[in-house]
Amino acid sequence: MGCFNKTAFFSHLPITYGDDIVMFVCADNLSRICRKDSTPIGITGNGITPIAPPFFGKYDDYGSIENVVDDPNHQLFKEKFGMPLEKFCDIMHGLSGVSIGALKQKISELENNEKNENKCHHETIEDYQNILSLYERIFGGEPEVHKYKGDDIDIIKAYENAYQYDLDRYNSTSIVVTMEHKSVYDKMVSLGREHYFDNFSGEKQITPEEAFDNTANLFRGLSNITDDYQLNPFKIGVDYDSFTIIDKITDGLLDEANVRNNANLLDLVSISKDLLDIHKYFGIKACLHDTVYCGKIDYALYNNLNGDIAKYKDIACDFAYFIDSFKQTCTTFDVSPYHNQTISYDVIIPIFENILDTLKKQKAKYNGN
Repeated sequence: MGCFNKTAFFSHLPITYGDDIVMFVCADNLSRICRKDSTPIGITGNGITPIAPPFFGKYDDYGSIENVVDDPNHQLFKEKFGMPLEKFCDIMHGLSGVSIGALKQKISELENNEKNENKCHHETIEDYQNILSLYERIFGGEPEVHKYKGDDIDIIKAYENAYQYDLDRYNSTSIVVTMEHKSVYDKMVSLGREHYFDNFSGEKQITPEEAFDNTANLFRGLSNITDDYQLNPFKIGVDYDSFTIIDKITDGLLDEANVRNNANLLDLVSISKDLLDIHKYFGIKACLHDTVYCGKIDYALYNNLNGDIAKYKDIACDFAYFIDSFKQTCTTFDVSPYHNQTISYDVIIPIFENILDTLKKQKAKYNGN
C-alpha cells in the first residue's frame, strides 16, 4: 500500500504527513465476547483501553508514527516491549487486533501444516510466538483458577462461570494503536487543568500533581521497607491489588524476630491505613471508568514498578487532565480510520462550523439566553 492519511480518533480531523501527533497504544478485550453496546458508558466503554499515556511523534504517511519523543514513557515502552514504538507499529500493520486466543490458534494451524506462513505480513510461527510471548509479559498469564472448598453446587458453578469469563476476556485481549493531533491533546490538557475543580464537591481539593507526589512518596516509603514489591502508580488506591501487596509485606515483617522494635512495621501500618483515603493517590485521578474501578488491562505498561517514579510525573499529570476533559465530551477511545489522500476541505470545514454553531445554540438554550 502507498502513502495515505489517517483520521484522528477523537476530533475526526485528517492527519497528514509530518503532522505532530499523539499515539495511544490500547488494549481491547471486550469486542469478541460481549455484544456491541449502542450506549457505552465511560471513555473506555467500547472496550478499548490505553495501556499507557500517549506517545509523541510525527505522522509518517503510512498509518504510523516516526520521530518518537524518547521520554520516560517511551523508555518504559522500549524496556517492556523490547523494541521502540516505531518497530512495534510496523508489526501492528499485520497483527493489529489479533487476540491472544487467535495467536494460539494461528500457531497451532502453522505447526499442524493447516496453513502457510506469510512472511510479508508478520504471519509466521516465529512472529506469532514472539507477539504472544510479549502479550503474556504485558498482560500476565492466564487467570488463576480459584477453587471453592465447599459442596454448594450453585457456588461451585458461579466460581466456574467467573473463571471462564476471565479466561475468555484474557484470550480475547489484543492491541490496537490510535492517534490524534498533538494540538488537540494539548488543548484538552490545558482545559482539564483550567476546569479540573469546576464540579468539585468534596472536602479538600487535591490536584493530580499532589496526588502523584503522594503516590511517589508511598513508593519511597515502601522502598525503605523492602525492594520486594511491584505496583502500578496509575492504580494506587483504586486497585485492590495495592492493598493485597501491602498486606503480604506486612505479613512478612510480622514473621521477623523482635517485631515490636521494628520501626518499618509501624511505617507500613501507617501506609496501609493511608491508602484508604483514595483521593490522596493518583489512581483516582487516572481512573478510566465511570466508577471507582480498575480493569486488568488498564495502564498495563505500568504494572510491576517499584522505586522512584518521579520521572513519570509530568507525563502522568498531563494525561490525567486530558482524561478529565475527555470525560466531559462523553466519547470513547476508538481506532483511527483511513483518510482520503485528497481532503475535501470545502465539505469538512462547513460540517465542523455547523457542529460549532449547534453547540453554541445548545449552550444558549441551556443557559436561557
